[in-house]
Amino acid sequence: MIGHFEPKPTSSCYDDELPRARQAILRARDGKLARFRYQVNRNAFLIACRDYADQMPEEHLTIGYGSRHGSTAKVESLHHVVG
Repeated sequence: MIGHFEPKPTSSCYDDELPRARQAILRARDGKLARFRYQVNRNAFLIACRDYADQMPEEHLTIGYGSRHGSTAKVESLHHVVG
C-alpha cells in the first residue's frame, strides 16, 4: 500500500469514527455508494481503508467524497471496488 511510504503515515483518529468508516467500506461493495449519516474525518477514512485492504491479495479502490474542513477533510460518502 502506498501509504506505507509516506514520511509521516496517518496513525490516529477519533475513536468513534473508525468503526463507522470500516462499516461503510463493507456496505459499499460492488461499486455501491455508501453514505455516512455523520461525516468522518480524513484520517479515519484513510486508516479504515488501510486496515481493510492491507492483507487482501487483490487490489481495492476506495474513493471518499467530501469537502475540505479546516486542516482536514470531511468524508460524506464512498465507493469501493475490488480489482
